[in-house]
Amino acid sequence: MKWPMILIAGLAFLSIEQSFARVIAKGDCSDLLGDSTTVEIEGRTFRIPNHRQVKLVRPSEKKLQAISQLASQLPQHLGKISVNDLAKAMEDSNLVFNSDDVNFVRIAAREQFPSLHLSTSHFFSEVPGILPAVFLESEPTPIRPLAMPSESVGFLKDDSQLTRQYGGNKPRKLEFLLGDAIAEGASHIITTGGLGSNHTVATAALGKALGLKVIVVLSPQFETEELRKNILATQALGAEIVYVKDRAKAVEKLTTTLLASGQHPYVVPGGGKSALGEIGWVNAAFELKNEIDAGIVPEPKEIWIPSGTGGSASGLVLGLRLAHIHSRLIVVDVSGGQTRREIANTANATLSLLKRHMYIDPGIDVSESDFDLIEDVGQGFGIPTESAQVAAFLNANPGFKSEDVFMNKTIGVLLKTDLSRFTAASPLLYWSTFNGQELPKGNFNSLPKEVRDVLQNGRRTDG
Repeated sequence: MKWPMILIAGLAFLSIEQSFARVIAKGDCSDLLGDSTTVEIEGRTFRIPNHRQVKLVRPSEKKLQAISQLASQLPQHLGKISVNDLAKAMEDSNLVFNSDDVNFVRIAAREQFPSLHLSTSHFFSEVPGILPAVFLESEPTPIRPLAMPSESVGFLKDDSQLTRQYGGNKPRKLEFLLGDAIAEGASHIITTGGLGSNHTVATAALGKALGLKVIVVLSPQFETEELRKNILATQALGAEIVYVKDRAKAVEKLTTTLLASGQHPYVVPGGGKSALGEIGWVNAAFELKNEIDAGIVPEPKEIWIPSGTGGSASGLVLGLRLAHIHSRLIVVDVSGGQTRREIANTANATLSLLKRHMYIDPGIDVSESDFDLIEDVGQGFGIPTESAQVAAFLNANPGFKSEDVFMNKTIGVLLKTDLSRFTAASPLLYWSTFNGQELPKGNFNSLPKEVRDVLQNGRRTDG
């Protein structure tokens, strides 16, 4: 059998203004094995030459028999053996295994050993060094019952305190993206978003915890109280704030300047949306699988999640397929413009990346029919939508931490549907993307002048 070349996600060479300019970038890595990879950053497409390939060396038949014997002696979790445990057993044994043998097991042994299926425990920590990640003391997040209208049954998957630094949906992606940045020796993290972006403040919070210098490139967005809190927190967390209307041009200028000074910037796409980042949400599905198998919650009839860029939804719908969870995913687009095709393409780009590192059932992919997408922008992205139904729901669930831009709009859409379909055997699961960790207050006078002017004048910042 010929083993494919496996491309390790990492350092890339990107032509910005000069062909020799060097920048670490992450994007939609949907074609990793070609001569080059197309990466989109802030609406502009760049082409990156591929690099650093690792060839899998197949062990001899005698070694394969010995590995199989070791596997048969290991304890199984839910009838499955952890590849990582097998690799460690190989390293600890008195048998003569070299690094190529261990690498083979970690990446591709599932084709040789059918019992080595996808473990539902710490799924992608089974390939350390191949997909670098930094797990920021995050534990499986709790599932709580919801007080639902009439006799319907629902639960909350509460990610609001996912890490000590920041909660919500962003850390799951950033654990992989920032882990990769650290592995590549990045000097600066550059990312983008609207002025009150949850993603940029999350990057600032987690970047600070990891000792990384963070630059956030922000553009106009409708002003809300939540926006003020986020921008002040971003400043308090030590991130450098650049406020512009053309984010792509600003990213180019920053990367070029840093590269010219001998630095190594790492560009994280807005929202963390990328093939690598969405692995964090594939992991989230396996976390839920563990909770279903443990009897914490029945397999939900539907899983509802708010969406701003479609990234978290892409990883989650793929994870549901891989974990064999049959719940229907309902994605509520609160920003406008998301498409089923885009979400499915991002999911399959993530799947392609994973297939280059480990064996996955070749029959698995994500199609546009695997989830529902509902758009509800209201008066515009970031503009709250008043709803008596939502207010009553929140009053009935005082522990439900929420906000106007993502969470409440999604609840509003949900409450307009027939909730009687959610029963004790087939309940609703609402996946919270809200950050419930307290953010630092920040110093208004330390903000860039153009940002102070926007906030001080209390005007719309969306253009």
